[in-house]
Amino acid sequence: MAEVSLSYVLATPAGTLTFNATSGDRYWLSNVSGMDSTDLRGGGSVLSQRDGGIAGTRFQQPLFITFEGQFVADTVTSRTLLEKNMRTYLRSLHRTDGTLTYTPTGLPARQRTVRLAAGPDHSGGYMKSFQFTLEAPDPLAYSTTLTTSANITVNGAAVNVTNGGDVATWPTLQLHGAVTNPIIKNNTTGKTLELDYSGLVVADGTYVEANTRNETVLLTTGVSKIGALDPLTSEFWQLAVGVNAIEVDGTSPGANAKGVVVFRDAYSG
Repeated sequence: MAEVSLSYVLATPAGTLTFNATSGDRYWLSNVSGMDSTDLRGGGSVLSQRDGGIAGTRFQQPLFITFEGQFVADTVTSRTLLEKNMRTYLRSLHRTDGTLTYTPTGLPARQRTVRLAAGPDHSGGYMKSFQFTLEAPDPLAYSTTLTTSANITVNGAAVNVTNGGDVATWPTLQLHGAVTNPIIKNNTTGKTLELDYSGLVVADGTYVEANTRNETVLLTTGVSKIGALDPLTSEFWQLAVGVNAIEVDGTSPGANAKGVVVFRDAYSG
């Protein structure tokens, strides 16, 4: 259950909406729903000539978060401006992402990437009320702090990387040249991402970056190198909760060759 009284900040391309400010003309929340619950996508396969089925891998659906509250203002002009700004700012989320930031009581600040799903709807009265729904395509919440690991020496010792959240998180993996056919492993989970399928050469002063959530592999020039991914041995892996031992291998490493893991701690709510 989401905490209604928190300060929620929604940054949009058109402007920023702040909820539950303590003074001045403001948006006051009376209910926040859907922040910590999402359905699982169906993963059952029906058994032929038998009752029931077999449960397969289950993945979460997008998260839908509904905000309800009131416009708090002393004058009609002020309330009208609050309504106008809400409409304008929220509608800028039709085709572009926004960021919802909040800090649960006693816990680290966190954020979600969102777009507008429905609304805003307004109703009358001196303290006019509003309702709108945001969609978070990624149902997880993430730390507002972006963490960059220590450098991981190619063909050297593993480096510990800690996900301080309560669920596995999707990192961005950078492999800096000069190095050929780089491989980055999460020894804690046993997962490997191998970029050795087509003789990949990463030049000195550049790097190849694997976005594990989006499943892309790009050079710094923007050229896709997804074809270098070995499909039989590789997986776009996550950082487990807690400490992960990350190792990088490759051939012909230069003096500047290294691996770097960039990530945010992930939370279920």
